[in-house]
Amino acid sequence: MDLELYHLQGCPYCRKVRDYIESRGLKPGIRYHELTEEPGARDRVVALTGDTKVPVLVVDGKAVPGSNTILDWLATHRAEPPVGRRREEVPGDPGAA
Repeated sequence: MDLELYHLQGCPYCRKVRDYIESRGLKPGIRYHELTEEPGARDRVVALTGDTKVPVLVVDGKAVPGSNTILDWLATHRAEPPVGRRREEVPGDPGAA
């Protein structure tokens, strides 16, 4: 599975996603793209989502935009709920009550 995170360093929503990824040891499996440092990164986000908003997680070429949606996706595919959310609050979680 190919995972990429498009983000801005100063964005609090991006920081929330980066903190989650790092606290669970997932960083080695995700390529980071900082929009202000990488030429073409912003254009790729627009091509994938039709917008310039970040964070955007790209999973095998498909966009998962928005911090909460990204945390839900990571939790569902990593079998643990996002920080501050109970398992039953994670949409699509097969372990939800």
